Amino acid sequence: MHSFRLRSGVIGAGAFSLLFAGLTVSKGPRLESEYMRYALAGTVATVSMEMLTHAVDTVNMRSKVINGPKFFVLNVFKLQGFLSLFNGLQAVVYGYTFSGFLYFYAYAALKDEIAERFYSEKRQNPSLLQTFTTSFVAGTVSECLALCFYYPFDLIKTRMQTTNEIYKYHNVTDAFYKLSSQPL
Repeated sequence: MHSFRLRSGVIGAGAFSLLFAGLTVSKGPRLESEYMRYALAGTVATVSMEMLTHAVDTVNMRSKVINGPKFFVLNVFKLQGFLSLFNGLQAVVYGYTFSGFLYFYAYAALKDEIAERFYSEKRQNPSLLQTFTTSFVAGTVSECLALCFYYPFDLIKTRMQTTNEIYKYHNVTDAFYKLSSQPL
């Protein structure tokens, strides 16, 4: 049963990602909003790379919680199977889709807004300091916004990768339900 849930979670996350990427490629270039195009492209790139490297991240996370020689990680995967490398993938896909979109949209919009308000007369040829300051402030604020949204997904991903035998999350929805029913 666990294998079916895991497989359906991986398939669901993959299908969601493919649908999102397909819509981005087909509809994105025709969107009028430059910020939307920027956010969609950045989100698809982020989610794609996270999906491609998720198995490596799982091995990394497991090796951090194993006491003893790190080759025991291989034994865990022999016992739990190849698909255990993809525990938490749903949380990554959903979390990065929403937080990535928020980050890239906010970054583009804030960068333009800061430049317009503070450097409008020199917008054609800003100094290196102005460019750095604008990018730094826009990036910092955007990352703070995105992290506020992504953190619960990251918590779920980490628990599913490392200690799901304790939490017994079946999927992201189940994890959010169990987290919300815990006392503060």
